[in-house]
Amino acid sequence: MRRNERIYEDDDGRTVADMSGIEPQPMLIPRIHKRRDRADFREPDAPEANDRPWDTSGELNREERNAAIGGALKAGLLIGFTFLIAGAVAILAMQVLWA
Repeated sequence: MRRNERIYEDDDGRTVADMSGIEPQPMLIPRIHKRRDRADFREPDAPEANDRPWDTSGELNREERNAAIGGALKAGLLIGFTFLIAGAVAILAMQVLWA
């Protein structure tokens, strides 16, 4: 008995991701395989010099990096304190209105 297959109008038959090589995971005792033991494993190619143009980690000196970290920390603390103060004001307003 064959299962009824659905035919979709917008299906062009292409495979987005081939999942045929993935094995099911064991339920009780996990198996840990090293990558080199797998038959389909191959070493990654050497990274090209400009394969990450958005990465500017080598362009900042120590002072600039510390300034960026400090600015991000100040921005995060400002947002956190704003939420803290807004919560305190909301709690005080509720106490005044319901008392």
